[in-house]
Amino acid sequence: MAGSRTRGRGPTRGRGGAKRGRSSLNWANLPPDSLPLLLFPADLLGLDAPERARVEIDFVITDARGDELLRLQLQMTRRLRGGNTVQLWGADKENLLAAHLAGRGDGAWTFYSHITADALNGQQFLHFLDLIEALRPPNQVALAMPGRPAGERSTLTRAVVSRTPPPRLRHLIEAHAAFERSLGIQIPVPVKYSPAQGKALLETAALLRGETVADTWSQLDWPMPVAEARVLLSDIFRDEGQAVLEYEKPWTVEIGEYRVEVGTVLAEYRSARVSPVDLSGLDDDDDVTLELLPGDENAVTYRLLEGSAPRLVEGSVETEPLAEDADQRWFWTPTWQQREREVDSHIAEGDVRVHDDADAFLSHLDRAASDTE
Repeated sequence: MAGSRTRGRGPTRGRGGAKRGRSSLNWANLPPDSLPLLLFPADLLGLDAPERARVEIDFVITDARGDELLRLQLQMTRRLRGGNTVQLWGADKENLLAAHLAGRGDGAWTFYSHITADALNGQQFLHFLDLIEALRPPNQVALAMPGRPAGERSTLTRAVVSRTPPPRLRHLIEAHAAFERSLGIQIPVPVKYSPAQGKALLETAALLRGETVADTWSQLDWPMPVAEARVLLSDIFRDEGQAVLEYEKPWTVEIGEYRVEVGTVLAEYRSARVSPVDLSGLDDDDDVTLELLPGDENAVTYRLLEGSAPRLVEGSVETEPLAEDADQRWFWTPTWQQREREVDSHIAEGDVRVHDDADAFLSHLDRAASDTE
C-alpha cells in the first residue's frame, strides 16, 4: 500500500587499498634577497657560534605581477662555521616537503625538496595539489623572511609536472581531508581510488556536511524474525503492494586499507516491493531475509542521523616522531638518540642519584662543577 512507512536495519560493505611512492621537486638560482643575515656568510658569528641554528624561511610563489599565490613556511636547521657555503635542511610546517637550501659566496643558490612521507594523508595531498598547480609558468618563486613580501623573484621556465591533475582528483582529496577531520586522525591517500571507493568518499563528505545524498538502488536484503515478516507481507506488501520505506542502516566507507564506520543513516526508498517468499513451515521465532526490489521508482536518499560519530574499525594509524615541529627534530637525530640510550643504560644499572627537591639537585650540580675544576 503506497505511502506506508516502516524501519529496519541493514548491511555493510567491503575493503582494499595501496601505498604511494616518493616525489621530488627541484628549483635552481632562487634569489636570496630579504633573507636573514644569518644565512650568509657562513662564519658570521665567529668561532664562538653554536654548531647549529634554527632558521625560518618562507618559500613564496607569485603570479607574473607579483601577487602572492602560495606561501610555504620552512623550518630549517643551519650548520654554522661552515666555510663559504650555506647549507640548510628542514621541512615545511605541514611536514609535506623535506627541503635543502644551498648558497655559495658567488650568489648561486639551489633549492631541492622531496615528499617526506611514503603515503600522503588527505591534508598533505591538498597542500601538494596547491603547490604543483601554483608552480607553473608564468608564475615566479622567491625566498623571503617569515611573513615578509617576496622581493626579487625567479621566473618559472617550465611546469614542475608534465600533466595537470584530473579535476575530479581535487574533489576526492578534499572529501578525503574532510573525512580525516571528522575522525581526528590522518589516513594515507591510496595510489588509486576504485570507482566505488571514490563515490562512497564523495557521498560520505556530503553526509558529514549535513547534506542529503541521492542515489539509485536495485536490491536490499532485510533480515528479520518470521513474525515481523508475516505482518509486513499481510499489511503494506500484500497483493504485491509497494511502500515508501525508511530504513536505518550503518554507513561504512573504505579508504585504501582503512575501514571506517561513519554512523547510522536514514535511507528513504521512494518505492519498494518485496520478492515472493514462502514462510510456511517456519516458526515465528525463526529468522528470514526479505528481498526488497524497486517498485515504480528506484530512487533512494540518505541522511546521517544526529549523534553519529565516525570511528576507525580496521587499519592502524601510525605516528612518527618526525611529524613533530622541525625545532623538535634534534631529539630524533642519531647522536642525541645514542645519548638517550646511554642514559637508559645508566638507569637500568642503578647508576643514578635521586634528589628530594630542586635545591638539592642544584647543590649537587655545583659540587660536581667544582670537582671538575
